[in-house]
Amino acid sequence: MHLVDRWGESAIEAWTTDEFPANQWHHIAIAYDGSRRAAGLGVFVDGRLRDLRVDLDSLAGGIANREPWRVGRRDAGLGYRGKIDDWRVYRRLLSDSEVAAIHRGGLLRGIVRTESTQRSTLQKQQLLDDFVAHFAGNEVRGAWQSLVEARRQERDAEAAVPKMMVMSELDQPRASAVG
Repeated sequence: MHLVDRWGESAIEAWTTDEFPANQWHHIAIAYDGSRRAAGLGVFVDGRLRDLRVDLDSLAGGIANREPWRVGRRDAGLGYRGKIDDWRVYRRLLSDSEVAAIHRGGLLRGIVRTESTQRSTLQKQQLLDDFVAHFAGNEVRGAWQSLVEARRQERDAEAAVPKMMVMSELDQPRASAVG
């Protein structure tokens, strides 16, 4: 994210520290409080505020200028190659919970519009997670959290076990000779 008054001397340059796999949709929201400080910048991915790496925090002027908004690039050269489904600009700073609600609403609308027999495993899991988080009672929510944690621990334990290739015996042993 670049917010620029004068390139290289009066700007904020910040990046998320996360990497995201290609060919997956993500909800991206950027919040800026107008403070001229990187601390006033928030980048949300899929409804969650992400950590930022700040490379430049020297914005001294305003960011209004005659340059067009650019996504994924600094200048008119090669830049973002992908699709944007929805673009919104708000005249006020949204709260963390508002950004999360916008993400949740869009996610659920997209899943519900998909025929139930056509939903992916991920979409089914997202619906279940959302139901448990917002509609299940405390006992169910606690049990669900315990299950999620147990599955995480199981994955971690399996990942820690060294793996090696093992060859199986042939039905008919090969002829061998010592010469």
